[in-house]
Amino acid sequence: PSSISDITSVNTSNQLSMADLPVGRDGVVEISTNFLNWATAANVTTTNLNQSILVDAPGEHGFYRLRFPFLWSWP
Repeated sequence: PSSISDITSVNTSNQLSMADLPVGRDGVVEISTNFLNWATAANVTTTNLNQSILVDAPGEHGFYRLRFPFLWSWP
């Protein structure tokens, strides 16, 4: 499954390293400080299985999640 594999602090932002991304799919990195209210921190367009992206830091405490919409096809 896709995941955030590493977080590195860069000034007032964080660099998220992501692994096992679905190539050619669009997704989002979301940010929250309380697990209840999630906001889009960045849009992700994958071109290879591993990449990184720079996003705003959530403050002292915060959480990120990586989401890719479910694709459904019917024969």
